[in-house]
Amino acid sequence: MEAVSQKWIEANEDILIDGCFVEVILEISEPTALYTASAPSGSELAGVSDVSEIVNNIHLKKYGTLEKNIWLLNGSTYWAESSDNSPAGYISNAVCDANCSFSSLPIVTISSSTTQNNVYGVTITFSELFDEYATEFELIFRIDNTVVANKTVTGNELTVCPVQLEPEPFNNMEIRVYKWCLPEHRARIENVFMGLMKKFTNNELIDFRIDKSVSPVNATLPEDTLEFSVDRTKTDFELNQDDTLSGYFKQEQKVTARFGIRNNNGETEYISGGIYYLSNWDFKRGSIKGEFTAKSIISFLNMPYSKGAYSANDVSLWQLATDVLTYAASVSPLQFTWKLSGHMRALYSTAPLPTCTCAECLQYIANAAGCTIRVSRDNVIMIMTTTYTGTEREYLIQNSVLFDYPKVELMKQLKNVSCDIHSISLGESETLYKSVYLIDESAEINAKYKQSGEISYTVTPYESAQNINVESAEIYADNAKLEISGSGFVLIQITGKPIVSNPSAYTVAVSESGNEEKIQNPIITNTATAIKACEAAAAWLQNRSQETFSEFRADPRLDAGDFIKYRNENVLISNVKYNFTGMFRGSCTGRIGYHAFIAPEPDEAYDINTKLFPDVNGDGVVDSSDVAIIQLAAANIGAGLPSGLTPTQEILADANRDGLINSSDSGLVQDYVAGVGSGIYEQSPDGWEEFLRKRSVI
Repeated sequence: MEAVSQKWIEANEDILIDGCFVEVILEISEPTALYTASAPSGSELAGVSDVSEIVNNIHLKKYGTLEKNIWLLNGSTYWAESSDNSPAGYISNAVCDANCSFSSLPIVTISSSTTQNNVYGVTITFSELFDEYATEFELIFRIDNTVVANKTVTGNELTVCPVQLEPEPFNNMEIRVYKWCLPEHRARIENVFMGLMKKFTNNELIDFRIDKSVSPVNATLPEDTLEFSVDRTKTDFELNQDDTLSGYFKQEQKVTARFGIRNNNGETEYISGGIYYLSNWDFKRGSIKGEFTAKSIISFLNMPYSKGAYSANDVSLWQLATDVLTYAASVSPLQFTWKLSGHMRALYSTAPLPTCTCAECLQYIANAAGCTIRVSRDNVIMIMTTTYTGTEREYLIQNSVLFDYPKVELMKQLKNVSCDIHSISLGESETLYKSVYLIDESAEINAKYKQSGEISYTVTPYESAQNINVESAEIYADNAKLEISGSGFVLIQITGKPIVSNPSAYTVAVSESGNEEKIQNPIITNTATAIKACEAAAAWLQNRSQETFSEFRADPRLDAGDFIKYRNENVLISNVKYNFTGMFRGSCTGRIGYHAFIAPEPDEAYDINTKLFPDVNGDGVVDSSDVAIIQLAAANIGAGLPSGLTPTQEILADANRDGLINSSDSGLVQDYVAGVGSGIYEQSPDGWEEFLRKRSVI
């Protein structure tokens, strides 16, 4: 859930809100284009300026640089030290005169390794940090050293200045700054975006909708879709001219949303609405509406992943996910990061990932790990467990904001959840692939075969073939790519041992009767992973009460996968929709009373002296989240209420093994977490045991 201030929460709790706002920023650019920035030697302010940063759209630091009224001693600027590598963007060595003119022109060059043909504009951020800008500057476009176009801007008063262009082929652009907005100041450029950034607000937007959904059991991939339409008569870049539209828009152009609410003090607070990428647009001739659809990063991880490989040694699910995400990031023009649950390091598989899209591979991995895939509003792909700790910032839906009362549907009772554990072995060695190819200087050979392990290949030239060399070879479980140089016919033969899967059923019982659900996942190859996958599915499906809020005045910080509270019940939201028509109207669906499901322990004696690692929420690490869970359980017990924990969690929460759950346990775990943070103890059961020994608990 997006973090907000207390003033934001209070404004949403009122019956009437003073004002609601939406901003959509569409970056009209060539998504695959890459640029570098440079400046003439000696023209940058030494020790502070780094022109290469201005094409990377990174957060910059505000340095005082010995200019008139800038070197303030009130802490608003930083001292530039040689050991400080924080980015500052481009800062000119030259200082303008009393008339704001430069005798030695600040010059920055933006270059591309390929010729660009479809750049309809440039957006230059001069200095938002200092609220300064160039009042007069020139853009010169070249192919190598030949000038193909130029444009001079005068009278500018914008710190973020969009310059619309007639597209001309070019591979480098020079920015020349002639005049600055203040005398005796340096020129600054914080960002250069090769395209137009167009902002649509309440005034230009006709419709605005967001639809988010997640599947806690990973039956489907997460969906996050933004749809909006704009009034073409109120835009400033010729959206009303149908014959020019095809050049503006391309799939994967970045779309950023922001939501704002005016609080009771009259201040407008904004939060992120998410990062999306353009997928569709529609402009009907004669209509005033221009319609756009954009989707989250997951929808664009549709590149095939065929690098699955058999390993005789177990590979962690964390490593499998990292491999897929690293590959996707290397081939996608879109920028994203990721966050994986720590417990995935302790879950393993010997099976190769099936050949499918990167997104589908992540779905298999998340399902096996008992995790949910989500995309945060700052574009982080998150594969994490879903656990309600009671410490989340509450999102309350009150009757006063409901346009219709929620409907509760009783889902079918769950009897059990099962999956197959695929015990992997290798069969007898055999020929997987055999074919003859004619090599004409060079060739890339792509071979496909059944999933196998211990794979090898041979390339045998025929007698007439000359200079045959294998330049590179990539061998995977069900495919291989060979790059071969030379001339003539060659015989390519690939041998290996086919993978044999011997499935055995694993079942988690939930109740005596009801539906039987089965997980189909080929990378579940051991009992530990099967338990995690089945328990996560049971945690969602055992909650029979599904609540649907068909329409209410929404607080737009809510995302699918968050918890809300209604009538003192916790509801895990699987789908949420927003519609903005001057205010935020929403609908959402979720399951009531969600809590983590832990399978019954096997019938074996429990030794109270066993020093169990107090990972109460089961995410693989002991951290502040576990401390918070223990504190809440202790408070519940102190108030005469149930702890709120499962039997297994209660055992783990009793950190000092005295048979009680109280502040002594949370304090003990908190001290251990601090010791881990200081590097004194390992984040492991051995580290926990060492901590207990030093504390004389054992």
